[in-house]
Amino acid sequence: MSGLFKKNSVLLAKIQPDNNDASPTGSVNAMLISDLTFTPIKTSTEKRNVMRGFAGGADIEQLGQLLGELSFNVEIAGSGAAGTAPAWSPLHQACGLTEDTSVSGKVLFTPTPIGQSKMVTIYYHMGGMLFKFLNARGELGWDISMGKKPVWKYTFTGLRQPVIDNAVPTADFSAFKKALLATKQNTPTFTIHGYAAYLNSFSGQLGNDVVPIDLVGREDTEIQDRLVTNKFEIEAVKTATKDFLGAVTAETLGAVAFAHGTTPGNIVKIDEAAVQLLNPAYSGDKKIMLGMDGNVVATAANNDITITVQ
Repeated sequence: MSGLFKKNSVLLAKIQPDNNDASPTGSVNAMLISDLTFTPIKTSTEKRNVMRGFAGGADIEQLGQLLGELSFNVEIAGSGAAGTAPAWSPLHQACGLTEDTSVSGKVLFTPTPIGQSKMVTIYYHMGGMLFKFLNARGELGWDISMGKKPVWKYTFTGLRQPVIDNAVPTADFSAFKKALLATKQNTPTFTIHGYAAYLNSFSGQLGNDVVPIDLVGREDTEIQDRLVTNKFEIEAVKTATKDFLGAVTAETLGAVAFAHGTTPGNIVKIDEAAVQLLNPAYSGDKKIMLGMDGNVVATAANNDITITVQ
């Protein structure tokens, strides 16, 4: 009898408009992912500290709601056609971002008001076993390092359904486009506080607070808060060129702009209007690099970050 193999696995995700299973299919809703980690059962427990006249453990009760957690990466690339939403759009929407196609040739993702995020049904076909998660919402991050493929980083929490044996479906990944390596040629824009820095790495996360809801009459997940943060590593420069340490001590807010890709339909941009720089640190045995954290400040409702695909 053969075992289960990770390569013989497929993940499907589909926007779930209500509390019912959205039934994603391999032909329409397959997600091209990598680096999956998977917790099939995640729950709170309560010990029964009962007195029975002898020592030893008693059974532990699970507190009703059974959750699952999946973390995985998706390459950062567009749809191939300007104005057409990328295949990873449902995942972004379930991480508290609203898709907007009203601007010609562009798809914008901006923060959804707290408590109004869409959700997805996730099917994880793992080598012949089918794990279903409903009402799934998640956290979104990104990792852009020079010489590597940039990726979105997702962590989803959903309501676990009974596991069944099921054949792995045939999956259509044609909507996913191959990501370009982050290089000078492929990554034309990075500015931080108005300075075009030489970038080595740029990572961040939305900082979503994804909370399971377990009430009489309601079982769900909610995104209840958001705190966008960044990490940067750039080539260090003299103060006369750009006074980053002065910006840190003055608690200055400045914009960050990043763009990857040069061909229409495969350009992805991340823009943050008000970023406070923190925790500067120099490193490097030869070339000196400057690392900093970024605290992204919302100066009005839902204006802290914009992701654009064009």
